[in-house]
Amino acid sequence: MVSIGGLGVANVTLVSVQERTKEIGIKRAVGAKRFDVLSQFVVETFVVVCLGAAAGLLVALGILAVLASMPFKESIGAPVFSAEVAASTVFILAFVGFVSGMVPARHAASLNIAESLRD
Repeated sequence: MVSIGGLGVANVTLVSVQERTKEIGIKRAVGAKRFDVLSQFVVETFVVVCLGAAAGLLVALGILAVLASMPFKESIGAPVFSAEVAASTVFILAFVGFVSGMVPARHAASLNIAESLRD
């Protein structure tokens, strides 16, 4: 499931890079460094990942609340929130988000200024 999310983030970031090629060329032409372009797309990737993580956490807490109110909790037990599992999930999600956003961000940072302004 995490790899599917990573592919989604990579594709969204890649589409964003392709749609904003001219903007990237203008930024680079007026003096932005490769690191500036790279960091812009990495930050955007983390925003997308954080929004997805927050939505996933809210959905999971909602499911836990619904399952805790079910009548079968005496026979199989009630689900509980685990901070350790949540922390490890956030770490894995941040790592996958960073890796999947880095490839399109590096592509954006390495665009040729003249070619990106021509598009």
